[in-house]
Parts: sequence; C-alpha cells; structure tokens
Amino acid sequence: MSRRNAFPPNRKHGIEKTTPKIHELVLMDSNTELKHWLTRHPEDIENTYRQKTPLLVAIKHNSYKCFKILLEHDAGVEKSNSKNETALVTTVRLHRINMIEDLIYKGATIYSGDRLASTITEILISRDDVNSIRFVHIFKKNLLEHDLVNQEFPLTLAISLGIVSITSSAKTQKSSHF
Repeated sequence: MSRRNAFPPNRKHGIEKTTPKIHELVLMDSNTELKHWLTRHPEDIENTYRQKTPLLVAIKHNSYKCFKILLEHDAGVEKSNSKNETALVTTVRLHRINMIEDLIYKGATIYSGDRLASTITEILISRDDVNSIRFVHIFKKNLLEHDLVNQEFPLTLAISLGIVSITSSAKTQKSSHF
C-alpha cells in the first residue's frame, strides 16, 4: 500500500497558492510587476496576509526596490505585524539602514516598541549605531527631548548605558552648532 503525502505540493517557488498576488510579487522581488499591479489594484497596498502588509514583507525579505515602490504608493508605515511591531521597528531590528531613513522621511513614529518593549532609541543604542541614532534624532529634533516611554532623554540613556561613541558624537555635534 502506498503512502500518500499528507501535504500535497501546493507551492510554486516557495509561495503558497493562497498567497495574495501583491505579497507574491514582493516575495519574488518583481518590482516592475509590482508597480504595474499597484496602478491597477491600488487597494491591495494595505492587504494583509498572515498579519503582514506588503511593506512589512518587503522589509523582512530585504526587497528594497519593492519597498521603495510601496512607499511611493503611500503604503501605511504605521501598520504593525502580529507582534505589534511597526515597519520602522522591524527595519531597525533587522538593521536595514536605507529603509530606516526612508521610513523616517515618510513620517514613521520613533516612539513605538518591539516585542520586548524596547524602543527604537534603545535598540539603536544597544547596537552602538551612532549614525542611525544621529539621523533619527536630528531629523526628528528630539535628541534632547524627554522620551515618555523611557522616562529619560535619549542622550541620558546613552550615557547611562556607557555608550562612549554616542556621547562623544553628541558633544561634537553640540560644539559644531555653537
């Protein structure tokens, strides 16, 4: 008696048959097809599949061209995944520098946290990522603004964690502005 496979092959190139077309295009990194699809089906941009929008899928799979196309078509940067992580939190956690900058320019909030309740500032400080911290807080103009989530200033948090490169960067930044 032959044994039947309990899971029949229902995939093509690793994508399930039920995957929405827009998610499939992002997964396949088909940026030109994605652009054409969005002009014909703009409502699909916020379509969620497995609690992920196409933008979150592009971030996870590091599909920068698809990511840019989705931002050009006004994808929601504040939508979150099943772990309640926004696009910016996911981008910071996965260390996608160009995507971080693009999301900040699009107005993504820096005050949301990841699944461990770490804020964007805390994640960047823990990595000693001076350039990203400088970009985020200079662009948002809040390096010396009180962070209500952490109950302290981002610069104070860096000092308390002993991050020398960030504090010395802030000192040179302060002296260059005066």
